[in-house]
Amino acid sequence: MVKRVGDNQLGNRWHILVMAILFLLVAGTVQYYTSYPFDADTAYHAAVGQLIRDHGILHSFPWTPFSILADHYADKELLFHLLFVPLTDLSFVTAAKIVGTVSGAALLLALYLVLRAERVRFAGIWALVPIAASGYFFFRFALVRPFILSIALTVVML
Repeated sequence: MVKRVGDNQLGNRWHILVMAILFLLVAGTVQYYTSYPFDADTAYHAAVGQLIRDHGILHSFPWTPFSILADHYADKELLFHLLFVPLTDLSFVTAAKIVGTVSGAALLLALYLVLRAERVRFAGIWALVPIAASGYFFFRFALVRPFILSIALTVVML
């Protein structure tokens, strides 16, 4: 049988897609069984997403008039807040679960892609090991916080 050049690349892409869907399911399951966000910051992030929807990218934060942020605001978590923008019509708990699912899946996919690039056997399983092996990692993974995206970006950059 003659093997065409593009066949292997197509198989690799399907494998990545299947793993991405698996990671979405894993992260979604974690978020589904989290009844309410563990921290108060999640409501803040959802509110900033709503403010961005209503007022555009924030360069000042006039809602805190006695703070330096009133005139000089830089959103260090802009990407995370932008994830909330299309979800502002939902309750903040539902929006947080969706953003947590996407963020968690992005982290797992980043781990998988790096392990795969390094030719680690069973890279998909190894990407899931931290969740199963560490209760602390699992708890932090379940939080809907910007650091999940930061970790994913750091893993890819390294």
